[in-house]
Amino acid sequence: MPIVNVTAQNLDDVRRAIRRLARRLNASSTTFPRFGASERSGRPHVECFGNRFDLVICERGSDLERRSTEDIHVLLYWIFSDDF
Repeated sequence: MPIVNVTAQNLDDVRRAIRRLARRLNASSTTFPRFGASERSGRPHVECFGNRFDLVICERGSDLERRSTEDIHVLLYWIFSDDF
């Protein structure tokens, strides 16, 4: 069973889920990804396409890494783990 029961339909839902989990874990908000658009600096950002969420690292206009999932819990794991 997931540590947090989360449903997400859009980027605002994802943002709220990340903030809620961060409070619960006492995690710093300075390491959160951006939402919707990249800074093109290597900082991860989250994109939402229907029921699919992408966690993307983009630098100088090129995708360095992109992971896709339809499971919000997987997305949250990627964001809060050191695996990305």
